[in-house]
Amino acid sequence: MKIVRYGDWEISVDVEKTKEYYSGYEVNSTQVQRNFIKYCETMSKEEREFFDSFAIDPICCDADAFMGVSLKYGYPCSGYYLVCGKYLKTPPEIIMTVEELEANNFIDDRPDRRIKIGAFQFDFQNPEYHYSFSPDDMPEGFICINFMCKRMQWLLDEPCENLMDELQERLTYNPPSPEELQELFDEMIANGAANRQAEGLEINEKLFSNFNISAEIMTEKEFMEYKEEWVSHFAPADADKDRVRELCVTNGGYSTYLWHLFSFDLVCAMAGDDAIARYNETPRKECILVSHWDNLCYKIDDATALTPEVLEEFADVTLTDVDFSWTYSQTHESDFGPYFYEKP
Repeated sequence: MKIVRYGDWEISVDVEKTKEYYSGYEVNSTQVQRNFIKYCETMSKEEREFFDSFAIDPICCDADAFMGVSLKYGYPCSGYYLVCGKYLKTPPEIIMTVEELEANNFIDDRPDRRIKIGAFQFDFQNPEYHYSFSPDDMPEGFICINFMCKRMQWLLDEPCENLMDELQERLTYNPPSPEELQELFDEMIANGAANRQAEGLEINEKLFSNFNISAEIMTEKEFMEYKEEWVSHFAPADADKDRVRELCVTNGGYSTYLWHLFSFDLVCAMAGDDAIARYNETPRKECILVSHWDNLCYKIDDATALTPEVLEEFADVTLTDVDFSWTYSQTHESDFGPYFYEKP
């Protein structure tokens, strides 16, 4: 037996029985699987070491596509592996109720049990947890390891199959219930947002590097708290708080952008060339930059290099001094902004 440790997980692995299991595995030939196998041929040393530590043959799985296909990453996929072994140590399972999640602004800040290596996120399935998965035909004495590759690139020479055609066929020939349909669209929205965020991280980091800007990304919880604080500083005291939060903080029918405070005339701000001129005159050092399109937020040590021309390189951003004395928004809309607002 071999002891394998990742994060808070400690697992005893029977290497020989695991190898025996994979020696008789029949790999399917779907397009998703063939693309996944192509990736496995060129995976990184760190990824390869993970599979080797469990004696897993990485191509021996039923890779499946999930909602959220992007032009950049092609075909994100998921699946699972089986390993002969048992858990010696596991992290605790922390269950959060809907009421607790709502009280926390719908932010799930529980410790992440997943192991992230390269393009993979591995999720060990402990059968003693309330929420766990294992296939019905899993051999006795085996454990299940789920995986997800959100940033799987398209590597085949053939065109990527159109997921929307698959979705249309599914809806036509196997109509889901209203509840299943809502879950389906919720999944599409969530995965679409995840893909935008992954792409945004790469693009933003490249821009920061190109302009020698030091930027520290904030956590999702910090970002939500910051948006609430931004609104408390700039929204009028007599404004409808629910309306302001709907437009700027939470999704209430519109995409949420902080600059909606100005475009919906809740605050009178400078716009267009006047806003650009005033922003150029304003000293700027330590600031917070909100990237709206991909829902990311950064602490900037020195924002001097963030000229209006540089900010146009980003999709849609709001830059604010750390003391909330002023804020500037470069929007994605040609008819709105840019906006500059300075507190009296």
